[in-house]
Amino acid sequence: AWIFGHIFLAVVSRSKTEPIFSKGIFTNKVINVWAVGAVSFLFLAVFSPFVGARFNLVPIRLHQILAIAASTVIPIGVLELKKYVKN
Repeated sequence: AWIFGHIFLAVVSRSKTEPIFSKGIFTNKVINVWAVGAVSFLFLAVFSPFVGARFNLVPIRLHQILAIAASTVIPIGVLELKKYVKN
């Protein structure tokens, strides 16, 4: 949840006033590369026994990962709603 939350927060925090859809979600290539790298490392750490053991992680089911990612969208939605209300 921490990694997904930071990725979504980085994308949303590109502007304090402009909503993400007016700025474009995938227009910042640095954030895109960072996000792909972070999610790739997450999956490597969770699903690779050797890497997971180094970080004391255990595999979880895909639906659990999707539920975690979905739950991080809720606070991000609140931040975006604040931008719309202010404008």
